Amino acid sequence: MPGGPPPIVPPLNPWQAPGAPAAGPFPTSYQGPVPPGGFPPPAPGMGWPQPPKKGGVSGGLIAAIAVFAVVLLGCIGAVGVSVLRSDDSSSSADPAYQPTFPRFPTDEPTIPGLDDDDSSGALAGPQASPDGVKDINDLDNVCDQEMYFPQSPKYQGKAPHPIAIMLKDRKDMDSRIPASVYDVGYSSAKSRTDAWNVYFHPTKVQLTACVDLVSSGAKVKTCKFDDPKPDSLPLKVGTYQLTLFETATRKQLFTKKITGDDRSCPTVVLLGSDHNLYTSISDRAYVAALKKFVEK
Repeated sequence: MPGGPPPIVPPLNPWQAPGAPAAGPFPTSYQGPVPPGGFPPPAPGMGWPQPPKKGGVSGGLIAAIAVFAVVLLGCIGAVGVSVLRSDDSSSSADPAYQPTFPRFPTDEPTIPGLDDDDSSGALAGPQASPDGVKDINDLDNVCDQEMYFPQSPKYQGKAPHPIAIMLKDRKDMDSRIPASVYDVGYSSAKSRTDAWNVYFHPTKVQLTACVDLVSSGAKVKTCKFDDPKPDSLPLKVGTYQLTLFETATRKQLFTKKITGDDRSCPTVVLLGSDHNLYTSISDRAYVAALKKFVEK
């Protein structure tokens, strides 16, 4: 090519004539010869920055504001583009323009019953069982789980009122076992004896008595056993906490400490970590303490 290749010049303002002083740091991706008289102004909407106007906001300031807005939006994770516009009919920025940015929720959703003042999430107060009593052992939930059974009959109407006695006679036991009263004393009427022995009809239970061993006293005697191997265990005085609830509502009706009056050695022993035996509550003592609720 005659005269050699066109000279390469550094990036210039596309509106700047050759030899004229720089009017501002306007970027351009064009690198090549500059035609005489400079480049013509770009068509509107081409995305090129506009030349500065006298008395208006300088192009450098507008570019700096645009860069700052893009960086700020990128930091907060915005997924849009904010565009600053210059009104050709005015020499100043629109005073009504207010930049807006995305708002993000700061509050996490709450779960009723778990995000209240109780940080443990436990529900306050006794809870109604969705199912009725199916087995006598279900009534242990009235004692430990603070549960009640609305499907069970209320403690009302004519006596007798069937009662279930749930017993924990060792401190190392995880649950209670039903303890029926067989010796009810002076009367042998079936309705009365059935009220104290509800093992086979737990759905009729109106009262649940929770009986727990709370302390032990002096040694009474030594009980010897031959099966499965010869062993001797001390029998100590046991003190129990008896608490009576209405099964249908778990309303507490009565509470009392009772000392085990039965000092006989048991025929069957379930041994745990506590190798001691404790005096138990006799049928007569149960009847004396609970008769006014069961039979009146």
